[in-house]
Amino acid sequence: MDAWEAYEQQIAFFEQRGEWDLVKFRYRGYLENAVVNEADARQALDSPEVLAARKRIHATIKSLLKRMSR
Repeated sequence: MDAWEAYEQQIAFFEQRGEWDLVKFRYRGYLENAVVNEADARQALDSPEVLAARKRIHATIKSLLKRMSR
């Protein structure tokens, strides 16, 4: 399991328990991690793997922002 899967599991767990402060905390941590990863990917060479990773990261950030605004 990677770190992003762990964030997803923690968010789901806290949502089920109704612990909204912890949900917000995990969302912020997840978003910060995604932004750092995107910045790192921008510095890397533009190999096909890096471009694919950047697309995934960008989609994750977009999804997180939508979910956080609920």
